[in-house]
Amino acid sequence: MTPAGALAQQIKHFCTTTDKLLADLKMKIQPIGNRIFVEPLEEVELSSGIVLPETYNRDSRIGIVRAVGNGRRNDKTGKRVPITSVKVGDKVLLPHALGPGSRPILIDGKPCFSIILEELLGVME
Repeated sequence: MTPAGALAQQIKHFCTTTDKLLADLKMKIQPIGNRIFVEPLEEVELSSGIVLPETYNRDSRIGIVRAVGNGRRNDKTGKRVPITSVKVGDKVLLPHALGPGSRPILIDGKPCFSIILEELLGVME
């Protein structure tokens, strides 16, 4: 096995072990600042009742907001500006490539993304 392959295998093992430990803890995690936690949808149901499969959503990146941070501080006043553009339960459209500040996480054993609010493309109605 090549050194790069061995390193990749070690990282995969570490992430799997860490994810299992966090899933077992079932801890409540609250995002801070202007971060939100989004769970990607496996299937998307349109208003007409048509259900689109997971392969469709893999391309479009639709998710549900699971947690919202307490907002960003205003640089001039120092006061916190709460997040009002999204709330828990909203369906949102994610970009195909998440930014450098975004991370995959587990919430209650489900894969989610921790993303910065400004990376969202929109809120679905």
